[in-house]
Amino acid sequence: MLAATVRDPTAVRACGRVLGVDKNLAWRLVRLAGAHDLAGVLASRPGSRGWGLAFEAFARAGCDPSLVAVLATARMRFEQEILDRRLDERTLRLLAFGGLESNQGREEILAIRREGFELAARRFGTRAEMLGTAYLVTPSGEGDLLDLTAVTTCLGLRRIGPGASFEIHRGTNSVSNCRPERIRSSIEAHRGMGSLVPSLSSPNAAEELLVAANPAINVVHFRGGGDPASQGIDAVFVESLPKAAYADARHPGEMGAFGAPALVPAVWFVLEVLVDRSVRWGEIAQGAMYSQIAGPVNRLQYFEQQRLPMSESPESGVDAALPEELGDLRVPHRAALEHAVAGIERSLDDFTVHRLVVSHPPLCSNIRMLWRLPERSDGAAR
Repeated sequence: MLAATVRDPTAVRACGRVLGVDKNLAWRLVRLAGAHDLAGVLASRPGSRGWGLAFEAFARAGCDPSLVAVLATARMRFEQEILDRRLDERTLRLLAFGGLESNQGREEILAIRREGFELAARRFGTRAEMLGTAYLVTPSGEGDLLDLTAVTTCLGLRRIGPGASFEIHRGTNSVSNCRPERIRSSIEAHRGMGSLVPSLSSPNAAEELLVAANPAINVVHFRGGGDPASQGIDAVFVESLPKAAYADARHPGEMGAFGAPALVPAVWFVLEVLVDRSVRWGEIAQGAMYSQIAGPVNRLQYFEQQRLPMSESPESGVDAALPEELGDLRVPHRAALEHAVAGIERSLDDFTVHRLVVSHPPLCSNIRMLWRLPERSDGAAR
């Protein structure tokens, strides 16, 4: 319709002048004409009054009435689809900005995340300043398999109101003689026994506030009930997963992934992969966030994942210290990493640090860093 009435259908000013509409409506019509996905359509479509003005403008400009009728029908069917799916305005805004690389889109997503964080914290009476997972990747000494050490930090964890006992951690496998877990260089689920590090955790935290709800699989809960704690506590877990990852791709173009779930409402979520400099490793491809729908047994047995919009990107080769905006959290986080590398007789200088920092992650989302794994060398053992 724009092409039939305007010489340059991508020029906002020309469209506004020919159609006799204001700049905002002209901008929306041009963007809508060029939209190629749902996010683009949702972000560009006019409101009810705008549609009325647009139809009148096209009629005045002598546009083919059959084209106007097609657009009117399509618009009505689209709006009915939204009603049938019971999508509220906030959900539509999130969908609209989810696929757009713009400051407005990023601000919208962050505002929705903050609101979700506040709701979840009040609902469960629990919040944390930071939830972090770092994977230390080292050669296993067997073929091209890799050993992993997982460092989980839950910093500034506190009660802000009454609530039930709340799951905050599910550990990796730290049994020395465990069965090798060949997961194509990824840890997509926590399993097995884990270990709380008393020297790095707040005094008496385990006795008073943390409880292993199921020691067989290391499910750790933040105890509910009683008066809310005015000051937060720190909890640090360090676990190992020997021979858990592949260094090289088994198939051309294969991707590796390291991720962790956001099990507690947190202001910051930090996912890190520290790769031993002796390991040949591909560049970071992207960061990804997924919602997860719980399975029939518990909320960590997921059977469906939906990718969520996120504007944050991983950084490679960064310093072991957290960004300055995380303030006082940098000290306990650094101490946890140093404790972990000392336990495997390494130093932080032996590793290249890859980091993804997410503000106010949705509760129970799964956040990952994805790599394109390097191709296998000719002499690599299977």
